[in-house]
Amino acid sequence: MPPPAITPATLLPFVKGCGYTGPRLAVDYALGRAKLPFVGFYGQPWDVRSACLAVVSADGDGRAAAESCVDLGAPTALVCTGDVLEWWAISACGPRDPRTIPATQIDGFFREHKDDLSPEAIYRAKMRRPTRPAQQMWFVDIGLMPAVERRLGETLCRWVDGAIQGLADRLGGQLRSTKNYADLYKTVFWLLAAKLLNEKGVENFRRIDLTNVDDVFRRVGRHYADVEGIPPGGRAWRPAIDEAARGVAHWGHLGNTSAESLAYLYETALIDAQPKGKAAKKTGGSRDIRKQLGIHSTPPMLVDHMLAQLWPLVEQHTPDARRVFEPACGHAGFLVAAMRWLRDFCEIQDGTARHRYLRERLHGVEIDPFACELAKLQLTLADVPHGNSWPIEEADMFMPRVLKKAASMCTLLLANPPFEPFTPAQRSKYRQAGGGPAVQTKAVEMLTRALPALPPGGVFGVVMPQGVLHDRESQSVREFLLRECDLSEIAVFADNLFEKSDHEVAVLMGVRRKGKVAPPTLRYRRVRERGMPAFKEQLAFSSEREVPQARFAASADPTLLLPDLHEVWDYLGNVPRLQAVAIIQKGFEFLGEDALGGSEVVSNTRRPGWVKGVLRAADDYGIWKLPKSVWIDAAGGNLRRPGAATVLGTPQVVLNYAPVARDPWRLKAVIDEEGVAVSSRFLVFRPASPRASLRVLWAVLNSPVANAYAYCFSGKRETLVREWRAFPLPAVTPETTLRIEGAAAAYLAAVERAQTAFMQPDVTAPVRRALLALDAEVLRLYDLPPRLERQLLDLFAGVERKGVGCDFRGYYPPELTAFVPLHELISEDYARSTLGRFRDYKPETDEDVLAALRRAATAYAEE
Repeated sequence: MPPPAITPATLLPFVKGCGYTGPRLAVDYALGRAKLPFVGFYGQPWDVRSACLAVVSADGDGRAAAESCVDLGAPTALVCTGDVLEWWAISACGPRDPRTIPATQIDGFFREHKDDLSPEAIYRAKMRRPTRPAQQMWFVDIGLMPAVERRLGETLCRWVDGAIQGLADRLGGQLRSTKNYADLYKTVFWLLAAKLLNEKGVENFRRIDLTNVDDVFRRVGRHYADVEGIPPGGRAWRPAIDEAARGVAHWGHLGNTSAESLAYLYETALIDAQPKGKAAKKTGGSRDIRKQLGIHSTPPMLVDHMLAQLWPLVEQHTPDARRVFEPACGHAGFLVAAMRWLRDFCEIQDGTARHRYLRERLHGVEIDPFACELAKLQLTLADVPHGNSWPIEEADMFMPRVLKKAASMCTLLLANPPFEPFTPAQRSKYRQAGGGPAVQTKAVEMLTRALPALPPGGVFGVVMPQGVLHDRESQSVREFLLRECDLSEIAVFADNLFEKSDHEVAVLMGVRRKGKVAPPTLRYRRVRERGMPAFKEQLAFSSEREVPQARFAASADPTLLLPDLHEVWDYLGNVPRLQAVAIIQKGFEFLGEDALGGSEVVSNTRRPGWVKGVLRAADDYGIWKLPKSVWIDAAGGNLRRPGAATVLGTPQVVLNYAPVARDPWRLKAVIDEEGVAVSSRFLVFRPASPRASLRVLWAVLNSPVANAYAYCFSGKRETLVREWRAFPLPAVTPETTLRIEGAAAAYLAAVERAQTAFMQPDVTAPVRRALLALDAEVLRLYDLPPRLERQLLDLFAGVERKGVGCDFRGYYPPELTAFVPLHELISEDYARSTLGRFRDYKPETDEDVLAALRRAATAYAEE
């Protein structure tokens, strides 16, 4: 007798056997315009975060059926095709890697994979919860959930943007005050809340008419415990609100929306204030609140990572003692994530008691009423079906005692505060209130006030501007962290972490120390610009290492910055510094246009008393000639700072101040024999002794060592004069000077020949060979161990080197893994060696044999 056909109904007992019963099983679950026969969840609320698996039918095309489940957010789908069951992995790019199970093997399949398919196992893998032992499931793509949440958020953002703008247009001149705009946002978000709660099946919203504005506001007001549950604006606003309600009612289905999907609204939705009077004329009638309040929403992937890393520290507190505070909470991204962890580890089974437990342990402070509305909605969605009575306090965290009081009562401090500096008006306001800021930057001020108030054993995870690791205003914060805290992780991010902000970011995680104990080892992670997609999609870091905390406390001015290639810089730690042999200055700065009073100070032609100068580093110039020069009036009355222009006519090396690219090749140094005036877009290096060689200095500043130094220590910003003074430069002997000067002369001659050549093939090949020889001589000066030299040069693999007169994108061929110093790699002896011959050997021979020979030669060289 043939086995029965595989259908969702026949699979239901097996799915229940995996743990999907009661509130963990949804029947005929609405997803967009479709309905999925069965969906298994970790628990309520049902959304992208809690979805674990889907069971669907297919009429022959299993892939299409699995594709229909992608926006659910579940990492796996069981597709019933009649005679077989297809087990699909669902990734951010769609269904993949199907496994086929015949009908006769269904019972054995579920016995074997019962634990893998359980809601606990899948949810832990999705959320990267720690497991013992650690396990990685083949079908779980951790990039799926953030990708789906992003798509939902972007769609929701378009709809909300349209609703806010449409309502504003219909109300027109009736929007006259800040309260009017707050009411406008509240109206749209209450309409959105009603739709979300309706489509999530929350009691009292299941049969609501979304176009009945009075009923919508009455029910949402009751759910929010807001006594003013009435539509704002009275009769004058009513026709516009009715129209907005009809629009919201016709949006697509939102039942699968998670609280994290709403995060995209906070950073991308239309939230412009409407200034009045002179301010309106100056701004054209709108002001970007995002910039004004320093809004940069924390990516959900980063929030999840931080909670996963911090939870072992939080678990040192009993469930009853766990209290979370998020200052400048915005849309409450951290509070929502912390709620999930608290809920999953509190062991309270009764829903009402659990809601009360969570409400008493989450506290947020936020100054923006728009964000407060969004925060309440997110927390409500994350704890469906319970009401909204969350303690989101609309207040200014920089008013006296606000931060100190809240931080002293919490055991987990989570924050992504504004990165902007205080305005003069803000500083004056806080001084008058009795609590003037001690520093310039809001984020540093927040940490300065909150950290000392955190009780011993208190855990913290904060997203900060990267300057906190090294700048002067943050020195006291760093000293407190190293003296009073145990850091567990420092993560450094390039400036493309946030959607609408270009800040470089540092994440600090740790715990306020209890008693005197030895500082621990911390994990130091980094995500470079090119690695950001991998981080956001797969939580992959560009680099990570274990570092003793004591390493950072060794100097009088401690820094928390651990540069890339730290082994290289540690090796060069005792090498003399550049300041011993060179005078380094920044170029001049003109006064502002108003101060100059319209005076002409720049000319393309020579004028009496004016001096030759270079103003811009943006020109596409090569390292063998200065950028385009002009004539300037450098009289003292025209300059804000004379800088290097106080000394003219002295030969010097001119170096671009801002990097020419964001990649590791970022410097273009040029020899200036005339000693012209240069603007503040350049730095000037002059030998401190007549015996020092200008060409050696030029060669070093163009070398991979100097470029790597600027890249590793400066990020995207300019490398400062004080940083160049600390640049390692070994003592240069006369013999070394002759070698480097000879290589420099050969390179410059090769460039000149290439520049003047006409109709000759491959004129840049000699330039590249000469440049390699020049770099090799500089590297011989540094005498790095072969492993560290290879590590340094691999930083430039595949990266374009601009302004050198040839196509230059790396040093080593891809197949060469040996640690061969550059001067040996380009030498004739190496070319004649076994390894060199096999690297370049191209006879008519089987490729597999050649590959084996190359591997053998490389292994021999490594030994």
